Amino acid sequence: MTQSNTERNRKIQEWKKANKDRINLLFEKGMRARIQEASSMENESVTEYVSKAVEARLTGVPFSKLFSSDKKDLIIEAAKISGLSVKDFIRESVYTRAEELVKGSQE
Repeated sequence: MTQSNTERNRKIQEWKKANKDRINLLFEKGMRARIQEASSMENESVTEYVSKAVEARLTGVPFSKLFSSDKKDLIIEAAKISGLSVKDFIRESVYTRAEELVKGSQE
């Protein structure tokens, strides 16, 4: 049993090394507790909470509140293809859709 746990842990570590990046962060005293409390209130791990906060800051979009993971990936890819930032792509898409709906309701 111990050997299978060791093997499992080795495979997990190999997967993490191939699929994840590690960043060590330093915060002011007390920030760790605030982050842990906030992540707990959202039922998320600290890693998940901080990752979502960074993603929202980088893209200008709080994806976790608005879109599922598969839709997030699609939106990011479409924004890249369009040459727009994610924020501008979403803004343009919403405006275009709103315009279509309003024009369609007036016909």
